[in-house]
Amino acid sequence: MILRISSVRTCVLLALGFLCIWTTNVHADSPPTLTTFNYINYQGNYYTFVGQVTDENPAGCMIGFAGILQGITVDVESDGSFQFTIELEPSELGTVNATAYDAGNLYSNVRSLDVLP
Repeated sequence: MILRISSVRTCVLLALGFLCIWTTNVHADSPPTLTTFNYINYQGNYYTFVGQVTDENPAGCMIGFAGILQGITVDVESDGSFQFTIELEPSELGTVNATAYDAGNLYSNVRSLDVLP
């Protein structure tokens, strides 16, 4: 868990001058959790990868893929869901790994799937 600290100064004009108060806010930032990850094979060689992320701000998360989808990233929706469709030839099938990460560069658990025809 990472703590983000922000300070705010509030000033009020009084009859005799200004009164300023500093307040400090501490926000806990936990890593996202990749709760589900699966795929759907339809129309021959088209595969849709779907999943769900849990985080304080899911819309600020991204999914990074490794394995057969190395280097591909997708945005997470505000409800925590994501999906991505790609055409894969039979020779391109194998293991795919997915990891969610948030704006604070905190990483989730890794989920793996064996993609079959």
